Amino acid sequence: MIARFLQRLAGAVGIVIAQAAGRDLYTGSELVRYYSRLTVIGGLAAIVGPVLGGRLAAVTDWRGLFLFLAGAGAVILGAVLFVFRETLPHHKRSTGGIEAEPGRDFRRLLSDRALSAPPYSSSASPTPRCSPTSVALPTYCRASTEALAAGLLVRVRC
Repeated sequence: MIARFLQRLAGAVGIVIAQAAGRDLYTGSELVRYYSRLTVIGGLAAIVGPVLGGRLAAVTDWRGLFLFLAGAGAVILGAVLFVFRETLPHHKRSTGGIEAEPGRDFRRLLSDRALSAPPYSSSASPTPRCSPTSVALPTYCRASTEALAAGLLVRVRC
């Protein structure tokens, strides 16, 4: 059960970090394009993953699948450690981390109307709660909720 929790936590963290990095690097239409690419990659992964898993299952047993996934994880870990860099500019970083003021940070996060409001208004014609200029996709707000569940603090501007 703990391993499944860690697996879900890692899955939620990946998309949140990718979206936070996009927020650090891009604005306006560039940010919209970045989020669109993330959505396409996520959709393709949902299609390609089972197909690749089925192909691998046809030629190997569960041990081979495990080794393949361990190798893929090692390649991704290597890329994170040696290729990717911090995306938030140094002058925008804050000190202290989650240990400094967790009560204040969680209170601010939980009181954010973008996270607590329903995704669409109750009017006859539904309108998104996030404006297209502040965030490209509704999944950004949902992913931020996943970050809250994972215990991570992510700034959301909706």
